[in-house]
Amino acid sequence: MTDPDSKTDHQPTATPRANAAMRRPKLFRWFVVSVPILAGLIAAVAILVQRDWIVVDRQSGSLQLQNPPLYLQEAGSELTGHKYLYDELLGWKNIPDWKATTHNRELTINSKGLRDREYEYDKPDGVRRILVLGDSYVWGYGVADHEVFTEVLETRLAGDQWQVINSGVSGWGTDQELLFLTDEGFKYSPDVVILAFFFFNDLQNNSSSRQYGLYKPVFVDNSLQPANVPVPKPDSGRAEIYGTLSPIEITARLIHRIADTCEEHQCRFIVMKFGSFLEPDNQALQADGAAMREYLIDHTNMEYLDLDAEFSANHASVTSLIEGNLDGHWNVFGHQLTATIIHDFLTRSGYVDADSQQLIPLSIAD
Repeated sequence: MTDPDSKTDHQPTATPRANAAMRRPKLFRWFVVSVPILAGLIAAVAILVQRDWIVVDRQSGSLQLQNPPLYLQEAGSELTGHKYLYDELLGWKNIPDWKATTHNRELTINSKGLRDREYEYDKPDGVRRILVLGDSYVWGYGVADHEVFTEVLETRLAGDQWQVINSGVSGWGTDQELLFLTDEGFKYSPDVVILAFFFFNDLQNNSSSRQYGLYKPVFVDNSLQPANVPVPKPDSGRAEIYGTLSPIEITARLIHRIADTCEEHQCRFIVMKFGSFLEPDNQALQADGAAMREYLIDHTNMEYLDLDAEFSANHASVTSLIEGNLDGHWNVFGHQLTATIIHDFLTRSGYVDADSQQLIPLSIAD
C-alpha cells in the first residue's frame, strides 16, 4: 500500500491549455513591439515610392533605390499643371510614365518619356518609322493624345506598316533636339527624321544657355561642342552663356549636323519650317525665314517643307489654326491640317508610294 504522506520526485505535467496561457503574454509583447515597427517600415517604403526614391524595375519586378528625381515647373504651371524632369544633358525632358492633362485634355507620357504609345527600340520587321523632333507644337500643347498631328499622320499611312514617333518636348530648341537624336532617337532606327523647326523662337532658344527660366545646353561656336553640360540644376546661380555666332548661323549649323548624322544612319531628313503663320504680315519674320532657307537648301540629305506656305495655300488663317488654344498653339484643326500636309509632302516627294503607302526604297544620294 502506498503511503499517502511519502514524497516522490514526480511533478505534475502542464496541460495544453496551461501552455497556451503561458505563451499568450509573450505573443502579445511581440505583437505590441513588431506591429508598429512593421507599419513604420511600410509607411517609409510608401513615402520613398511616392517620392520616387524607390522604383520598380521593369525587367525583374524588384524594388530599386535611386537618387530622387528633380521636377521642374514651366512658367504658368499653376494654370497648365505641366511639369518636367531635370536632365543633366538636355536641361529638362518629359516625365516617364506620367499622366496628366493639357488644357483639360488627356496627356500621357510613355515609359521612355515620349508623348506617345509604347515602342520598343527594335523596329519590327516590315515596319517603317518616322521620328519627329520638336517643341511644344510636336508635343501637342493643348490637344489630347490622339489629336496630335503625329498620331493623325500615323493613321493616314497604311495600317501597321508605319510608326510615327513623337519625341517633342515643350520648350526645346534645335540644340536639345540634336542631342536627343544622337543620344536616344537613333535607337528607334528611324527611316525618316522630321525636324519641326519653329523659327518664331527657336533661333533665340539656340543662342543661350537659359530659356523659360531653366538652364539648358548651348552650342557656342563652329565646333558644335555643347557648353553648359552637365546642365546646372535650378537656382545654382550659374551665369548665362551666349554663343559667338548669330542665331541664324548657329541654328543652320545645328540643322546641318542633324542632316549629316541622319545620312550616317541611312535615314532621310526633312526640315518642316513654320512660325510666320502667327504674324503673316511681319516682314522681319519673313526675312528670317528666307535667310534660313538659303542656309539649308544646299544639303544633299535634306528636304525642306515650308509649312507656313502650305497653310497659306490651304487658306488657313491664324484664327482657324489656333482658335480655342489661346497661347498660340495649334488646335485640333491645326494638327489635322499639319498631318495632311506632311502626308501629301511625303507622297509627292517620293518618300511614300501613293497607292501602297510603302516607303519607296531610294538611296540617300537620290
